[in-house]
Amino acid sequence: MNILENFRKKSIRRNLVSTMVIVGLLPLVLGIFLISIGSTKVIRNSIGANFKEIAKETADKVNIILHREIDELHNLTFSPDIRDAVKSPQPPFDKGGQEGIMGNQASEHLRQFKNHNKEEYIVIYVTDKNGILVATSDTKNQNKPIFQDDEDVVKDILSGKSNKVYLSDVYFDDKDGKPLITMVIPLIEDGNTTGIIKAILKIDTLYKIISDVQIDETGHANLVDSEGSIIMCPIFPPRSHSIDKSLMNLIISNEPGWAVAADDAHGGIDSIIGFAPVKLTYDFDMSFGKKKWFIFVRQHPDETYSPINRLLLLVLLSGIIMVAILSTLGIYAANKIGKPILLLKEGAELIGKGNFEHRLSIDTGDEISSLAIEFNKMAGRLTGLYSELSEEKNTLESILLSVGDGIIVADEENKVIIVNPTAEEILDVNKKHILGKSIFPCHGKPERVGELIKQPDKMPWFTTSTIGEKTAEIVATSIKSGEKTIGSVMVVRDVTVKKKMEKELKEYSEHLEKMIEDRTKEIKETKDYLQNLLENANDVIYIVNRDGTFTYLNQKIEDWGYKKDELIGQSIFSILAPRHEGKRFNRSIKDGIKQIYEVEISNKKGEIRNVVISSSPLKDESGNITDLLGIARDITEQKRIQHQMNRTEKLAAIGQLATGIAHEINNPLGGMQNCVRTLNTDGNDEDVRKKYIPLLEKGLNRIESVIRNLLDFAKEHQFEFSPHNLDEIITETLKLVEYKIKERNLELKLDLNTNSKKFILDYNHLQQVILNVIINAIQAITDSGGILTIKSMEERDELVVAISDTGIGIPQENLSRIFDPFFTTKDVGTGTGLGLSVSYGIIERLGGRIEVQSEINRGTTFTITIPKKQIPSVN
Repeated sequence: MNILENFRKKSIRRNLVSTMVIVGLLPLVLGIFLISIGSTKVIRNSIGANFKEIAKETADKVNIILHREIDELHNLTFSPDIRDAVKSPQPPFDKGGQEGIMGNQASEHLRQFKNHNKEEYIVIYVTDKNGILVATSDTKNQNKPIFQDDEDVVKDILSGKSNKVYLSDVYFDDKDGKPLITMVIPLIEDGNTTGIIKAILKIDTLYKIISDVQIDETGHANLVDSEGSIIMCPIFPPRSHSIDKSLMNLIISNEPGWAVAADDAHGGIDSIIGFAPVKLTYDFDMSFGKKKWFIFVRQHPDETYSPINRLLLLVLLSGIIMVAILSTLGIYAANKIGKPILLLKEGAELIGKGNFEHRLSIDTGDEISSLAIEFNKMAGRLTGLYSELSEEKNTLESILLSVGDGIIVADEENKVIIVNPTAEEILDVNKKHILGKSIFPCHGKPERVGELIKQPDKMPWFTTSTIGEKTAEIVATSIKSGEKTIGSVMVVRDVTVKKKMEKELKEYSEHLEKMIEDRTKEIKETKDYLQNLLENANDVIYIVNRDGTFTYLNQKIEDWGYKKDELIGQSIFSILAPRHEGKRFNRSIKDGIKQIYEVEISNKKGEIRNVVISSSPLKDESGNITDLLGIARDITEQKRIQHQMNRTEKLAAIGQLATGIAHEINNPLGGMQNCVRTLNTDGNDEDVRKKYIPLLEKGLNRIESVIRNLLDFAKEHQFEFSPHNLDEIITETLKLVEYKIKERNLELKLDLNTNSKKFILDYNHLQQVILNVIINAIQAITDSGGILTIKSMEERDELVVAISDTGIGIPQENLSRIFDPFFTTKDVGTGTGLGLSVSYGIIERLGGRIEVQSEINRGTTFTITIPKKQIPSVN
């Protein structure tokens, strides 16, 4: 107990023991660490390579088995019996052909083949190219060739679309749970598919190959597909669990390999796995359920890394024993060596406390004994010098410690006698290397300093010197005692940071000035470019504030007769037509909505111009709307041309209707003439008058109705929306072409389905579109007895009118041009080429669309679709 207490008290002994223990412990720890790193890497690489080879070898075996099965079944395709069977007509299996099929030579050949391979095949079928059974290995009529999951693939093979062998995905027998696979082999003769051979195989061999892979106690192989489903596993039931995406990303590879998996799907963490693709599954795209197979080998990490753990444990136990031995030896050595050193220490402590009379008595016969003798001599000398040294020491320490700069003091021979720590740090020297040596090398220019020291009137001297990576300011001055120079002192100040900052500040200032200059030039060029774009744009571009006041206008405004400066500061409403109330402007400026709409403006001459405006809100950094950017395009000329086109097409349509209208008027006129003649001869008879006067009124009403409809159609109409029934518009339009339909002996089929409702519609423009399409349809039917079909329907948010004819159709190359203005394939004088173009423009303005489908000599269908705006119901 006393030894341990003394050991704890005596620090040198503790240091000796600690040093010996540390010296022994460091190699031990380093050895364990290096062994752990090195052995782990070596073993991991070795095991990984081994697992990779096992996976590759297993995958190769699976490939061999599958290829063997394909080759064996493919050999049947060369059998003359089977080839003759698919060529010979067979009665259906379920209509009396059962015995003939089961007893033919091909079926006997299949049964012999199956008996020879009874461990592998359950049943084999042969069908002809129509899928009719022509041979089977089944003797009990228990298995008919039912194509279920593989029906589409079989159809492709029989139709000749595919001539590849097909293998189904693995499935399991409902009775015994054994793994099965279906294989289909095409029968090909002279390049044509004449039938197929289909077999259902047991693949117990594959399961045995997988199960035979056993690595120690926990290592085994798995057969998995590319979707992460485990097909075969010696531990888990088939397809009872799956592999997560991260593990599948490691396994799915075109080449064998190995990796460390965070989770190996069997409870192992950071497991080493090997994997390899089953190459056959890459060769048959449509087989195996369109999935790829992979062999996946794993082992529980506890078992994998057990050799490393045993090795580390052995090294650790050896290290503990070594530490114990070193500790024992250290205690012994500490007692042997440390005791005289402790006596020296105690003596030094007594002298340090001022007891200069203390002497050491150590007789070990070695360097420690000599040290004790010298120690006693030193103690004697110290007695006389202590007072003087104490005074000088205090003075020098006071100077050195109170100054923050580096100080080097030299004697009258210019040899260094004092160096403070700051000077050591700045000059990057150790004072032991320069004490007693010349001070000159410490200066940047030693020759110059030597000359100056000899000329005291030239001191102090200042210089800046580079010392390594540091920059120092050095001031040298002489030390005098009276008139005599007794030495020199050099003050060193580290100004590295200061100089560096000054340099960086200068460089940054120059760089910043250059950046500002370049950026200013770039901004000016960009500004000039953008200004040029805005000013030379083909549309009027403007900016107004939230009050609607112009803050910017480009020079295009001058086309409207205004000067830019004339409108800046004025309201946008000052040039808008009076009927505009600013609703769209308020919506954009308040709700931040981008809009495109048409307005009317008044130019400088007071003329009304039609303009399309595209407006977009501008926001500040806080997202608040501050201004509105607008782009205005004058479409007055476009609208004028469109108006002329509409008017021209109406007149053309009236011309098309002229003959029919003439007949519509002539028919009642003829009847009326007969009535007038009868009244002239027998007008005094009351019964005659009662009979013929109503007929005259009816004829006049008919003529009035025809003329009224014609005049109403010929009028110019603005877009006006009001409640109308779509089917009524269609029937009223048909009255204008009724004669043409009868004249051509056409069959009119109507399927109108919107008669029960009214919608918000533009009657006149919609009638014009329907009439144009009907006239085109009538003209397209060249043969008497053609069919004109008109159908109306109501969909979710739309109304649809479909007009079909059985005419000559429209060539495919003309379909993309039929809506172009003045495009026509009719004879000169029979059309303007504007009808469909005008109709397209009207429907587009109504927010709808016109679509066309046509087939040469079969007919054409035009489908007109417009938005549905139903009248709100009123209770």
